[in-house]
Amino acid sequence: MDLSSNTRLQLNPNLIVWPHENLQYAFVNSDGVLGATFHLDANALEVLRAFAQPARVGEVFQPGNRTVFEILKAAIDGNFLVPPDSAATSAKHPKYAGFGLFDFADRDLRKHITRTIRLSGKSIFAIDGVLDVPEQLSCLRWMTQLPYYHHDVDTQESRRFRHWIKVFSPAADFASAFPIIALLARAGRECFRGSSLKVTRAHAYCISDGDVQFTHRDFQDLAGITVLYFANFAWDQNWGSEMLFYGRSGEAEVAVEPKPGRIIVFRGDLLHRAGVPSKIAEQPRYTLVVRLLGSAAAD
Repeated sequence: MDLSSNTRLQLNPNLIVWPHENLQYAFVNSDGVLGATFHLDANALEVLRAFAQPARVGEVFQPGNRTVFEILKAAIDGNFLVPPDSAATSAKHPKYAGFGLFDFADRDLRKHITRTIRLSGKSIFAIDGVLDVPEQLSCLRWMTQLPYYHHDVDTQESRRFRHWIKVFSPAADFASAFPIIALLARAGRECFRGSSLKVTRAHAYCISDGDVQFTHRDFQDLAGITVLYFANFAWDQNWGSEMLFYGRSGEAEVAVEPKPGRIIVFRGDLLHRAGVPSKIAEQPRYTLVVRLLGSAAAD
């Protein structure tokens, strides 16, 4: 096997990853057997960041006192990478639930825009069908296992009513390391033609029936963009939980359904309220949210 600096190794498509608080990772072997946590000598976050957008081996690893060959061998032995001469299998992992790493870099997001809504002179974009079924299921399995904390509030006035949230911090690092978060960041930049927009926050929500949501703005001016991904794989229309947007009059004028796999992109200064699932909903509503700040083109 050639491990020269011109070699491009494939990220193991059967890899399942559990993100931990310390940004270390555990792995499932490609044969479907749960393996021990595997620690690379190279920084795990840097490796994930690099292979989210594959680069030359020589550009990926900073070996320090070890050679690139030793680090590559460790990565391959740990099923983190697939050697170029190895046939990739499509092994499934029904016994284990984790987050599969996918590469969304080649997805043409503009072709997936299904609705463009104008409200108070600002655009709201709905993007559908970007993730296929295995990708949606993998992301949902990951989100259902995240450690949510009951401390988020919509406004200071509503601090008695907290939400279940998982904050990814530092957000910029997670946006580089996790392809799904990177995809949402790119959706914000492309919809509003803001290449300089920087990820300032990334978090996941778990909203169940009986929760209380308040109207709020994510940003106080046009500089902020919010991108939201509906992670549920199935959602009955009667379960409710539509995202509501309010116009200049203060009345709700736009409702966006939480269609599975849907991404919505909007100006963060639009007044909005997250929907709460109805009593008959059979599952919580899971959403992944990325906020960006910087220079975006006018609507």
